[in-house]
Amino acid sequence: ISLVSSFRTPNGDKLRPATPSKESPKNSLSWLLNGDVGKYCASFGLSLGLILGQAPLDSVFSTVKPVSHSQVFSARVSAAELTDEQKLIASTWRLVDKLYVDRTFNGLDWFKVRQDAVKKKYKSVDEAYEAIDKILGQLGDPYTRFLVPSKYRTLVNSATGEVAGIGVELTIDPDTKFVSLADVQPNSPAERAGLKPGDLLVDVSAETTKNEVPDDTALRLRGPPGTRVGLTARRPGGGDLELIVGREKVKIVGVRSSLETAPSGKKLGVIKVKSFSSNTAEDVRRALTDLRAQGAAEFVLDLRGNAGGLLPGGVDTARLFLREGQGVVYVISKSGVVDAQAAAADGPEVDTPLLVAVDGRTASAAEVVAAALRENGRAKLVGKKTFGKGVIQTIEGLQGDAGVAVTIAKYETPKRNNINKVGIPVDVEFDCKATDPTLSCIPSSML
Repeated sequence: ISLVSSFRTPNGDKLRPATPSKESPKNSLSWLLNGDVGKYCASFGLSLGLILGQAPLDSVFSTVKPVSHSQVFSARVSAAELTDEQKLIASTWRLVDKLYVDRTFNGLDWFKVRQDAVKKKYKSVDEAYEAIDKILGQLGDPYTRFLVPSKYRTLVNSATGEVAGIGVELTIDPDTKFVSLADVQPNSPAERAGLKPGDLLVDVSAETTKNEVPDDTALRLRGPPGTRVGLTARRPGGGDLELIVGREKVKIVGVRSSLETAPSGKKLGVIKVKSFSSNTAEDVRRALTDLRAQGAAEFVLDLRGNAGGLLPGGVDTARLFLREGQGVVYVISKSGVVDAQAAAADGPEVDTPLLVAVDGRTASAAEVVAAALRENGRAKLVGKKTFGKGVIQTIEGLQGDAGVAVTIAKYETPKRNNINKVGIPVDVEFDCKATDPTLSCIPSSML
């Protein structure tokens, strides 16, 4: 995906494109959402539900160009004879046909798939939605999927700043199956209400979260600024707490840093990156400088729970620790064009000892950083194997305020490894909870 000057939704709303840093090549991929860890950790399961952003998608919003139905149907079928439901299916098929990265379409007779779908009569738009889901499901790609109007609007509103929330990141508690808080943003409504990482959300708006996809919980937590949402929180070992929390536009603090003391007495600079944006690399650079001034002798980069974000933000962050010419990532388009991105100059911290903490929720742009540092011999990875998302999507609007996410490119590590559905192995495996402090997730012998 090339950086473009602006993006517009079908309603003409202009979206703010991410501004690349001076280190980013002009043709670098960019966007301000994230790498969708898709369908519950295979479907929005770790919802970067900072409740004012959608679950992560490395993507771009594009201007929707009218689809010529004469291009989509055989001469025997005229556009005038099509129902609205058939036109929606045709438009979706056409966009996927034009953009999808796998030109074999998973071995399908892609043209026949379209013909079969438009021959059918649909009683409602919901039936058309189901048909589109089935069509896209045949591609075997959890990231190429149809977005019903409510989810598409949430993505658009998140990008245009028209949605607010309480400032939390959601995940699933593996023991209780309730949605739980993976993180609480500083100075957010959630923090002021007393919510903490690890708390369970038993219900939101009087609906249980048990066995619920976190993205669905996130939809109920979001809403117009100034409105309120009711929820019941449960702290492990404590009782239930019923709260009414106001919604606000929350400033996302994507980078947090602290100076910690290891058991050995060594001073460690800990930098936790929650997601990657156009500002992340500069924020990390500033944190490195501050921690150095405080006496940090080594650094720990914590990417646990980082589902991705703006790819150039990840690339530029990796460059801070690499020498000139060391590779960061290869981006491969659907036509096979390869964009090789590397460090343009020595970063400010090319020699200081570095550890990187990762887990099964580390995905997409965060995996780009982890792989670049590991494969260049710059850092060891500690924790659990990463999620494994090596593809990038675009999000296109459709009639009826629906949308479709389409995988349009893939990336490979500096050693040309494809991590999609595979993940990145760690050098030292270590088990800890997502809410545990960084240093408790690293063996003391390494500190």
